[in-house]
Amino acid sequence: MDCAYGNSPTDVAWRESRAYHRYRSFQKTTRAAAIGMVASLIALTSIVVLQPRFGGAELLLAVVLLVVALAGCLIVFAAGQLVLHRHERERTGKPDLFWSLLRRIEDHPPRGWIRSLVGPKVRAGTVVRVRSAGEILATLDDEGATDGIPFMPEMWKYCGRTFQVHRVVDKINDWSGRTGTGLRGLKGFVTLGNVRCDGCAHGGCQAECQILWHERWLVQGKQAGERIRPVDEAIHPRYKVVTCGTRRAARGRPAYKCQITELVRASRPLQPWDIRQDLRPLISGNVDLAAFLVAVLTAMFNAVQRLRGGMGYPMMPPQRSSGPTPSDDLGLQRGEKVVVQDKEHIGRTLYRSRNRGLWFGAETLRFCGQAFQVRNRVERMIDESTGEMVFPKTPFIVLETATSTGEFLRFCPQNEYVYWREIWLKRC
Repeated sequence: MDCAYGNSPTDVAWRESRAYHRYRSFQKTTRAAAIGMVASLIALTSIVVLQPRFGGAELLLAVVLLVVALAGCLIVFAAGQLVLHRHERERTGKPDLFWSLLRRIEDHPPRGWIRSLVGPKVRAGTVVRVRSAGEILATLDDEGATDGIPFMPEMWKYCGRTFQVHRVVDKINDWSGRTGTGLRGLKGFVTLGNVRCDGCAHGGCQAECQILWHERWLVQGKQAGERIRPVDEAIHPRYKVVTCGTRRAARGRPAYKCQITELVRASRPLQPWDIRQDLRPLISGNVDLAAFLVAVLTAMFNAVQRLRGGMGYPMMPPQRSSGPTPSDDLGLQRGEKVVVQDKEHIGRTLYRSRNRGLWFGAETLRFCGQAFQVRNRVERMIDESTGEMVFPKTPFIVLETATSTGEFLRFCPQNEYVYWREIWLKRC
């Protein structure tokens, strides 16, 4: 498996690097699976051909055990080959495989045979129209919410417009850690295209969270293409009441109520053993079969690696042994083109996988070495656990199309932007 690397200075440096020796962990597991596969196949063939003088039940048990061992080794071998391929793409600066597949799905949502399984339910790729303000007001409670998720002032301007469903939101991740449960279930919500909150009614928050839309706020099918007359605010007295009732007091400072602050209350805990949360994204069209298999096989390989004490994919780079972590101010602004530094460089800025409080992990590793355009410089955002506006001492950088994929969170569909430190980037 080392034949892909020659004697060039680059390849020699790669073989001598610490990353290469960790990479050998992938090779060892893959080779062991190949040996186990061949051994199981030989033993199974011997039993069938030679027909040893076992009893009927003993022969059947031996065959079943060998078939299971063969299937297990085959899966681990296929997963190992996939991980080696992903690692090679990462090393040579090619886009991450899962992220590339997910981008393809966003441009061409999967349809076909799966539609017959879900019937008329909304799924990724479905064309919908946002209902009129009057229709939506009829679905809201006294707090301006449906099933616990508020219809925010930033959303009224989309009434009457037609969109394509981006993802069906079956779960969310409790980033705040308030519940300590991680993934939590949500039902009846979707996201539309790249419709994001601009923060105009929430103190100018720059987080640009993707807006959640309840299915009751949408119309699909033939009615989705119908044009409706823009609603007159004067017709609906509650219109202004709902849109301005977004602030509440906390510790003497203004705090805000938005969708992101209400997610935990509106969701329910998910049991880790419930595999339905892995299958729903496939049925709803959030991922296609290729992306699903890539993520599942990678997860299986990582599970085997944990059992034998090997390295998981993706591999985190070596980090600092102590803090504080360094910072840099490049003065990056919207529209500038940048390249994400390689992970060995980024590792030297991390202590316990953080740089000045900002996490660097699997979702950011996949973008190392890739070129992007700066979308925004985040200097203020709402804290989802308290609702208060926070002003980071070191601004975050947001890059176009660099969003979380949910691969390592059981296909969590929250398509939020990944935050970057400027020391992790360099101008093209």
